[in-house]
Amino acid sequence: NAEYMGGSSISIASSFMFRQRSILAALLALFAVHAHGAVNSFFVSPPELHAKYASGVETSAAVFGVLPYGGVITGSIVYNSTVPLGCEEFTYPKPDPNKPLVPMIALIKRGVCTFVQKVRNAERAGAACVVVVNDQPNQPTSSIVMGGDASGDNINIPSLLVSNQTGIDILNYLASASDQDAVVMKIAFAMPHPDAHVEWDIIMSPDDNLTQVFLKGFEELIVNSFRDTQLITPHYYITACAEPLCWAHGYTSWNDKKCAFGGHYCATDPDGAGPATGRDVLKEDIRQKCIYHMSVREGVEVPGALWWRYMGAWVRKCGGNTKDFTADCSKGAAQSVGIDWADVATCYETSWVGQPQALPSSVASIDDDDSYVSRDNTILKAEYAYKSDHGIYRIPMIKINQYEYRGTLSKYGVSNALCAGYDNPPQVCNGEPASSSSVSATAVVFIVLAAVVVMAAGALVYRRYLRRELRREMDDQVRNIVAEYMLLHDPVTTKESNDTRPLL
Repeated sequence: NAEYMGGSSISIASSFMFRQRSILAALLALFAVHAHGAVNSFFVSPPELHAKYASGVETSAAVFGVLPYGGVITGSIVYNSTVPLGCEEFTYPKPDPNKPLVPMIALIKRGVCTFVQKVRNAERAGAACVVVVNDQPNQPTSSIVMGGDASGDNINIPSLLVSNQTGIDILNYLASASDQDAVVMKIAFAMPHPDAHVEWDIIMSPDDNLTQVFLKGFEELIVNSFRDTQLITPHYYITACAEPLCWAHGYTSWNDKKCAFGGHYCATDPDGAGPATGRDVLKEDIRQKCIYHMSVREGVEVPGALWWRYMGAWVRKCGGNTKDFTADCSKGAAQSVGIDWADVATCYETSWVGQPQALPSSVASIDDDDSYVSRDNTILKAEYAYKSDHGIYRIPMIKINQYEYRGTLSKYGVSNALCAGYDNPPQVCNGEPASSSSVSATAVVFIVLAAVVVMAAGALVYRRYLRRELRREMDDQVRNIVAEYMLLHDPVTTKESNDTRPLL
């Protein structure tokens, strides 16, 4: 979701989103915004700005577009004063043909329209990157997240937010400079890469469509290419009625089907008036976490692979427009990828602990077929604690080596960021097939021999076919010659006179 009128554009998960900027600011004060993959920005020129920002320019990267993690963009700041907000399509002056061609970094003021609209217009104008100037003086840049919307998935350039003062400094210098390339900025998109293994987290909810599309599309790349060079840990976004946001939406009833354990754990209703409930989403959270724990047991070839397989099957069978969060659908998806459902059921049941909480006198019983929902749950408790301890403020969110990934949740964007997280990237990052996912040497020999046999058999059959066709053609020619010879020497009886005469 994206704020208009220059709003802060933070995508708060599920329906718990307030549009007012004051409330958003209060939320960010409650939630510590973790560092995202380091974006280190410096002024190369002019000397005045280089000196003033010697320690770097504070920025906040957008959660849409493609950030070239591991790469650097060095370009000239360009500004179209006739379209300062970038809300309409615009162009930039053609570069000087007598100078080396350098990337354009578009400078656009915040306000009126969405960040996505601004960046898209700049991309169409030829910009390699966009720098948006905050319109709020003295507002910490790190407290603002440039949120996207559903239309931002096709944006292919990065964008950053800078402070109001930084924007003023750039604009003042551009106004006084005669050279359109007067301000040059270097932006490095770094990702911590401590070793040859990447650990990453995804914070999600199974009812989120964007997450479903990503998981289904990324499954094969992880299982067959990245394999055991990485390990994902899924976390599930849980709310609670103890939160102001929860109370504000009326989640106060024991029989509110968005919650479990008397409102300690809640999730958004995934289909409105449909049969699925927030409580059903919580149950699927538990099942998915159980399957994840099974997928990282000691001795598995690719840790997490079973979870990826299940998620792909679950999205295809139960996700999307189906929105089936029942245990039966989960069971069908699990069994289709070889998961022992008895293990999942045991994990699910044992995660509910303690005695059922006493119900208020106004509630005769819990309106749910599952008697466990009035008890505490160890998995939901841990997931809620993770969200609170790590300041999770949006879903889906990805963290790579403990740093927040920014950019579109796409196969290309995320795989590029994962590759930047290795000190010695695996073969898949170099465009090569992973050796561990390739067929064995024995299989290769067998395939080659089989191919040779098939080709030899094919050649033999084709040779026999040619010989047969050649013989048939020769026989036809012989017959034709004989027939012509007979016509030349045999008399013909005409119908008119019934007499005989030679043809010649």
